[in-house]
Amino acid sequence: MRLIRLAVAVDRPAVGIGELLSRTEVDLLQLDYRRPRRTPAVRRDRFPEFAPGFVETVAGLQREFFLDNNAAIVASAGWANAMHCVEQAAHVMCEAGNGQVPLSAVRGANLLPILEFMESSGVSLRHAVTDRPFRELRSPVVAADLEIGAGPFAMALDEGARVLVAGCYCPAAPAIAAAVSKYGWSWDDYGKLAGAVAATQGAVWPAGMEPAVDSGGRKTPARLRPMVAELAADGAFTLTGPAAATEHADKTFERWIGTAAEEDGRFRTADVAGRLSDVRCHAAQPEQLAVTGAEGTSANDRWRLDIYYQSGFTAALLLEVGTETGFRAPENLTEALEASLSAEAGADDSVDVERLQSQRDPGDAPRWLSVTCHTKTKEACAAIVDTCLAFVARYDSHLHLVGSSPTVMVDYKIWPTWVPRDAVDLAIDTRPAEEWR
Repeated sequence: MRLIRLAVAVDRPAVGIGELLSRTEVDLLQLDYRRPRRTPAVRRDRFPEFAPGFVETVAGLQREFFLDNNAAIVASAGWANAMHCVEQAAHVMCEAGNGQVPLSAVRGANLLPILEFMESSGVSLRHAVTDRPFRELRSPVVAADLEIGAGPFAMALDEGARVLVAGCYCPAAPAIAAAVSKYGWSWDDYGKLAGAVAATQGAVWPAGMEPAVDSGGRKTPARLRPMVAELAADGAFTLTGPAAATEHADKTFERWIGTAAEEDGRFRTADVAGRLSDVRCHAAQPEQLAVTGAEGTSANDRWRLDIYYQSGFTAALLLEVGTETGFRAPENLTEALEASLSAEAGADDSVDVERLQSQRDPGDAPRWLSVTCHTKTKEACAAIVDTCLAFVARYDSHLHLVGSSPTVMVDYKIWPTWVPRDAVDLAIDTRPAEEWR
């Protein structure tokens, strides 16, 4: 079972997916759409329910792809509304003549609507690291994403789904599901499941570039070559890609995958726990490593829940120092700017003015000033931005704003916790694209 795993942009299409899958002949493409940790401070109802870039990616897949390729695409693009995401994807697929392709929405990852109910029902939402009780979190909560395990995805694959969308999933869930569906693994084959976890992690080992080729007047542009993990029925796997051809790649990978796990090389997923510190590999072929040694044990039927909460507001500006005639700005100009901004900031706010120099003339005076502010409220952040812009206008012969006026951004942090699997309800809806419209 061959898989590729990509972290993709949420707001634009992943270019070349069809061509990538055709030349690699993989069984599973995993597209990870991570929620942004910083977004423009606009009205809540303007935030996307799902990753819009996924629909554009699906729109770029031609009918021939689904006819000539058996790969399944699993994406965590649904965020707060996996159903709506699938409906939009189905619409563009039907327009491209792919109305018979089965799509599946795996629902249940969005726990924000029932978060208060869960806590009042006795479900502990204590912080997974600090053990703080959830009631101590006073900041606004904006999302609650459950990392769904492999079971629902295995069911959807058995139903024939070619495109599967969830709001969130455990990173190893798609690979485990595909392997269970293909090889008939039992859910207590923990050593094999651990191999799927290691293969999923190995699939994000740094990708390489395939150089451009000019043959007979026809140029093939350079292109990204992600790692291809091929998982065998016994849980061993190979990794194929440019990174596997580097000197001492085997030892480098062993160290990398050991440190990628938690303390002492241990890992914990929705379906299996275990160790990656004993993973061993050797060169099998050019650009290929053979990997074995992942150890697995039973998980505890608790799934990770990431609760996103608002942590403050941020704005950044870049100012160019100097004049068109080349005269230097006064030496105390930067200090005056810092004083003006600090006077506007509150006790819980911070303002940082960083001097940036030219790499060509590192000993020269700063050519740019990078201004960043972090505040508790949107209004305070906007006030600091206005003060900075007013300062630039006052000293316009010495300071120039690079680019357009900055956008105030809202920052989010994650409150990680673990919840019992039986505390949530999941649903799988698999239909041909034409029945989703």
